[in-house]
Amino acid sequence: MTQPAPMIHLTARALPGTLLFHDWTEALELWRRLLRAFPDARALCLMPNHPHVVTPDDHARARLTGVMSGYARWRGHHRDQDAACWQPQPRAEPIPDAAHQRRTVRYVLLNPCRGNLVADPLAWPLSLHRDLVGLGDPAWRARDPDALHRYVSSDPTVSVSGTELPGLYAGRASLDAIEAAVGAVLRLQPSDARVCPPARKLLVRAAWYRDHTDLPALAAHLGVSRSGAYKLLGTPPTRASIGEELGGGRDLIDLDVQLGREAEDMVGIGLSGGRGGDSGHAWKAASRARGGACAISKMTADAVASEKSKRPAGGL
Repeated sequence: MTQPAPMIHLTARALPGTLLFHDWTEALELWRRLLRAFPDARALCLMPNHPHVVTPDDHARARLTGVMSGYARWRGHHRDQDAACWQPQPRAEPIPDAAHQRRTVRYVLLNPCRGNLVADPLAWPLSLHRDLVGLGDPAWRARDPDALHRYVSSDPTVSVSGTELPGLYAGRASLDAIEAAVGAVLRLQPSDARVCPPARKLLVRAAWYRDHTDLPALAAHLGVSRSGAYKLLGTPPTRASIGEELGGGRDLIDLDVQLGREAEDMVGIGLSGGRGGDSGHAWKAASRARGGACAISKMTADAVASEKSKRPAGGL
């Protein structure tokens, strides 16, 4: 019987005074390369100047080397400049047991909070935390999302007692909020949900589910024909089917845009598996986080100043 590969913690750092990405296009390119390289990762987080990966040691270091070299070439071509952006890759840190792995996963997922980029791990889009707690790709969902989020978020940089996962919002969501939520779960800018084919289909189906059943008006909002809107809708979604499409059956909120606003202003998409009832407490817990899109924008502005002054960027 083949023994499972031991777990390791991998990281790699940008050259001093350099950030790995300046905009969302670059960030998403590196993030997707990491996801493709590490489909078996237990935790993954991309910071402005370094990634973290917790994964089985199955040629993992070589896979990270491939990501680093491939992204460096892509980034150099994208910017029309020298491709060099990485320091030599350090050795992998072995993870000896389950308790150590649990602590390492928490450390990795808390990096954006401890680096003062966001106030809640849910708010950082370049992390598997959203997916692990059921607010992203269902393939990554942890066995006990609530316990994982409670353990990760119970940190002085977030909240000593932990934060709650978003609850069900019973009100009628606006099209703009639904568009932003779809963009958040697919890690797209909200406006891209109208032009990216998979996002556009999901946007139409989510809007229909949230009582936007006037397809001519929906088509006008998206800038598509009525027949195009009907084609995107397909079979009208049920609570169960849209739950599978948006976050694997959990409640989904507009993480990138709405998390930075007051609780009463937040809008979500209720999915199957929600707790129901009065969601005010959950919304207030979620509202402590600053939006990930805002963090990316701030980071992009800081990047130029950081590189000009050749100061190492923030992070752990």
